[in-house]
Amino acid sequence: MSCIAQALRPNRKTPDRVMPDRVTPDRGAALFHSEPAADQTHQDAFLAALSRHGVSNRDLALRINIPFHHPPFYRRGSRTRNSWEDCRAETYLAWLEREMTLLAAHLGKSSNINRLVWKGAPASYFSLGQMSELFDSLHTRFGMSSLAGRDYAIDIAPQDTSVLTLRHLQALGFNHLRLKVRGDAFQWSPGQFRTSPRILVETLMEEARRLSFHRLSLDFQYATPGQTLQGLSEALGQVIDLSPRHLFLKKCLDTPDKRFDSDSGTSSSKTSETHTPHALYQLANEMLLAAGYVRLDSHRYVLTSEAGMLHLRELAPGIDQDILGLGLGAISRIAGRRIKTTEHLAVYVAALETGRLAFTEDYDAVKAE
Repeated sequence: MSCIAQALRPNRKTPDRVMPDRVTPDRGAALFHSEPAADQTHQDAFLAALSRHGVSNRDLALRINIPFHHPPFYRRGSRTRNSWEDCRAETYLAWLEREMTLLAAHLGKSSNINRLVWKGAPASYFSLGQMSELFDSLHTRFGMSSLAGRDYAIDIAPQDTSVLTLRHLQALGFNHLRLKVRGDAFQWSPGQFRTSPRILVETLMEEARRLSFHRLSLDFQYATPGQTLQGLSEALGQVIDLSPRHLFLKKCLDTPDKRFDSDSGTSSSKTSETHTPHALYQLANEMLLAAGYVRLDSHRYVLTSEAGMLHLRELAPGIDQDILGLGLGAISRIAGRRIKTTEHLAVYVAALETGRLAFTEDYDAVKAE
């Protein structure tokens, strides 16, 4: 089933988002009355700011949003809105290229994209050839930087990444790697995978250092479905043994149906053993501090040896920089004006098919509410 057909197909698992039958892309935008299009005045002001930025030759950050759920992370009963099968990679790539064309008409190629942020699905959503095609399009439409001071970051899932993939990403220009590891990924048995998750992560970290990625960080997801204090302690202990210089604690967003076990989909008797996210976070924080990490904020940690050499701009490059979002649900901020692209695939497709950018309402107004 094509990306468009899947997007416009009635969703029977989530009644609150059911679409009428025989929906056409032209009607997609009218289906979601709870998500009004951006006010034309605000949209025009944003695009004008984008055009002014294009002739200013100032640095610009680019955020690419790939909001699709990865099959190995799927849990039966999960309420995740977009699944991996919602949109084939080649089709989503085509829509990204169309969106790039519309944005580039305002921005031009004079901007210097010195920061690239990859959000959502890991790099394996695209094949290596598709990643090359995406970067060719970015270079064609925008001014991508080749300077050593750039920060091109990408998230990868160890179970879907090989040494060859890392080399390809480096050749494309990525120099900042974020390994995404779930707290339940280390609950491994030889019959489940050929190689233990710890060995996979360790191998990728060693190769990234050999390839001279200027920054390597590890995102550790805690509070996975059914996680206990003991399970967290064992998993995080293995991560600490790998000594990542930068570590991010992130709460897992999986929300499986209470009727199902997080792994098997059957009625669970383990729910009484699980602990609250707050208790799990407290344990993780204590373990990291005891292991010699310095807490920078509620979720960022660095080894003590690194803390003295870091500045805020190094921890969050581009923190005060204009950023252009690309893809479903992407948020842009240009000259203080923020705007958001729709999160709904049908609306996104319908807008691009008619040559429009799929902006929703003023993002600042939404946040204020």
